[in-house]
Amino acid sequence: EMYSQAAVYTASAIWTLGGLIYLFAGRRTLTSATWVVGCLALFVSFVYGVSSLSHQWQSGSYPVLNLRFGTLSFLIAAIFGYARVIGGCRGMLHAPVAGSAFWSLGAVLLLGLFSYEVPVYVERGLHWAEQSAMMSLTVTWGVYAAGALALGFAVRVRPLRYGALALFGIAAAKLLFIDMREVNDLLRIASFLVVGLLLLSASYLY
Repeated sequence: EMYSQAAVYTASAIWTLGGLIYLFAGRRTLTSATWVVGCLALFVSFVYGVSSLSHQWQSGSYPVLNLRFGTLSFLIAAIFGYARVIGGCRGMLHAPVAGSAFWSLGAVLLLGLFSYEVPVYVERGLHWAEQSAMMSLTVTWGVYAAGALALGFAVRVRPLRYGALALFGIAAAKLLFIDMREVNDLLRIASFLVVGLLLLSASYLY
């Protein structure tokens, strides 16, 4: 099992590296066909990365500090690289739109990765109750939204700020309508405090 997981991670990393090679080649030649091939390489890497999510949580592993997270983070970083290079290419038709699409894809995949990594660690790594895993997902969304909002102000990207506010709303709705019915009083109080502090921080930024 361990060797099969290592093979999947290695294959994903190799395909991501291939996508980056085509990215830099396309930057020199300014040919969209090169970038298309690179995107196909990233898609293959994505397929390998998604297949790794079915692997069992290894004893002693930590969230973020594991091969699965590292491999998928490498892929997401490559997608952000495509967003930066293609979005800034003035000689390419619809370059800003393509760049924004890559930025959005990377942000969604990063959110999905954290949304998987943290609850799985809480439930399988710490062997806590499923209620705690549900609550950790809400907190993860709140922290991610706060980070995205701060970054949106730092780089002055309005869609990023709007997306962060939307995620705040989803996290608050999940807290009120789902977590309130499923978790115990202690977790409920803790989650309200965390999400409340994050919302106060968001209002301060605005």
